Amino acid sequence: MTFLIAAFVVQWSIILEVFFTALDDNFELFGERVPIGIHHLLDGCFCAGAVLISFGAILGKVTPLQLMVMAIIEPFFFWLNFFICDFKLHTVDIGGGFYIHMFGAYFGLAVCFFLTDNKASSHPDSISCYTSDLFAFAGTLFLWLLWPSFNAAIAPTGIERVRAVVNTVISLCGATVITFVLSRLVSGTKFDPVHIQNATLAGGVVMGIAAHLEIYVGTALAMGMLAGAISTLGYKILTPLLSKFCHIHDTCGVHNLHGMPGVLGALLSLFATLIISQAEDNYIPAYEHGRYQPLIQLAAIGITLGIALVAGIGTGIILLILSFLRRIHHRDFFNDRETWELPCDYEQFAAKP
Repeated sequence: MTFLIAAFVVQWSIILEVFFTALDDNFELFGERVPIGIHHLLDGCFCAGAVLISFGAILGKVTPLQLMVMAIIEPFFFWLNFFICDFKLHTVDIGGGFYIHMFGAYFGLAVCFFLTDNKASSHPDSISCYTSDLFAFAGTLFLWLLWPSFNAAIAPTGIERVRAVVNTVISLCGATVITFVLSRLVSGTKFDPVHIQNATLAGGVVMGIAAHLEIYVGTALAMGMLAGAISTLGYKILTPLLSKFCHIHDTCGVHNLHGMPGVLGALLSLFATLIISQAEDNYIPAYEHGRYQPLIQLAAIGITLGIALVAGIGTGIILLILSFLRRIHHRDFFNDRETWELPCDYEQFAAKP
């Protein structure tokens, strides 16, 4: 389903980008043909990434119809948030920390609140297996290697691209080391695959906004280690608490990998722009708002969280209503038999009544 959603959202995102770009220009060129370039495809992939992050919170508990409806609704609010924070406020964000990680995570958590079944948390299929862990480790390795180029993809100058790559790699290294250490400490002297597959990437998320800024290498390392620690402890402590007390069963732990590290990265951008804008040397970035840029970063945090939560709540209500049309039985949660033709040797772990 991720294949289908990603392909659909990239196309839908291009249409929405053209619309909001025309809106920013007061629709002066709206009637003319718009050439589609590489940046439209990149933005489409970024938008698809936000939707797939949200998908991770409700994975295994929804129907394909519900997923497609979410894939239609969420990109509009993704671009609304981008329109306000980037087009109008000119927020500093080099790697989509606001628009992809924070927005996608908290939109998904808001939707998840309405779609969490009491039986989901203790479902026998809500676990990993050795084969899936191996595939997930391969995915983690690819993401770890590609994240520096992801954060540097739209950097406007060569020196900013270099900074983005260096800071992201250092941050990823810090997150990886602390994740292995903490995972062993909190998991009974053994490594938890879930921690290693996810928290090692938190260093890339935390650098998603300010990677291109002139920050100290030690700062990048410290932020990566802090993000990795928060992510690891989130999987161990916070995820069960959210499921038990807040009625939010976060299937993939998007709050731990994208939500909290994304907010941490936003706070980093606030202090980084504050310090750099007050510097007395010759390095003064061309911020749209000069010394007031930190306030813009702070406003972007509130706007992103506000749009994500309100839009997620509305979408969650819609998907909850759709669940009455065709509901997945609890025995088929986290299982492929409901929507896929399966081979004869497929093992059905959940026993039928």
